[in-house]
Amino acid sequence: MKSEILFRGKTPSGRWFYGDLFRFNDTLMSIAYVDKDYEKQEADVVPETVGAFTGYRALNYERIFEGDILKSLTGKYILVTDSGYGSWTFIDIQDGEFCRGINAEMLSCCQIIDNIHDNPDFVETYQIHF
Repeated sequence: MKSEILFRGKTPSGRWFYGDLFRFNDTLMSIAYVDKDYEKQEADVVPETVGAFTGYRALNYERIFEGDILKSLTGKYILVTDSGYGSWTFIDIQDGEFCRGINAEMLSCCQIIDNIHDNPDFVETYQIHF
């Protein structure tokens, strides 16, 4: 099985791009993508907004990216973050605890409601720091 390697990043003007990541240094990154005319393009993005596709899908088969905020069927708000150990960590935003036993089937029932880059106040409300 081949994994889909995909990144997203937000430009300084606020537009999201999805594609391959080019990292020139810690302050200069670009996302390479194919436009509607099937031409290869690049967009410079803010490094802090770059996130990887987790390989998981949410409700309606939407891709889940690092930094997404999910809402579970039980009403929990979950933050997706990189554990730093080659895996993904899911944090219950309301209580700051790690969500244990999360699997692809559970995530497929979650709804992506936002991300930390478009709505940082959401996470700050619950005092989650990462």
